[in-house]
This record gives sequence, C-alpha cells and structure tokens, in this order.
Amino acid sequence: MVQVLKQEPDKLYEIGEGQFVGEMLFLEVSIFDILRPIVGDIFVIGDCKYKIHTPPLRDKSGMIWRIEASGV
Repeated sequence: MVQVLKQEPDKLYEIGEGQFVGEMLFLEVSIFDILRPIVGDIFVIGDCKYKIHTPPLRDKSGMIWRIEASGV
C-alpha cells in the first residue's frame, strides 16, 4: 500500500470567446514508495483509475514526486 496525497483543483481554460472549467489531478507520492513513475503509469485509488500524462517532477526537497494525472 502506498500513501498518496490527492489534490483536484479546478482550472479555468479559455478557447476563443468561451471559457470552461477543467479538472486537474495532482498526486504527491514519496520517492521511497515509487522510485521512477513514468508517463502512462496508472494509479488505482478506490474505484477510480488515474493515468500519468506529463513527466513527474520532484519537489524542492527531492523527496516527493508531484504527478499530474487524469481519470481513465
């Protein structure tokens, strides 16, 4: 079992004259739990699956992966 901090802030997108709110999902995971996450990896949290869609980055301490994902 891996501990994951899950954040789902809304983001406002503008396309032409219109605007819409998109859902973003950020996962924070210790480097000791996941050594090398890559684009395409899938996290299962409860009944939901989330796929990494941008290269994961470490935080300033280098101890936490900050992962952007979307539901699949």
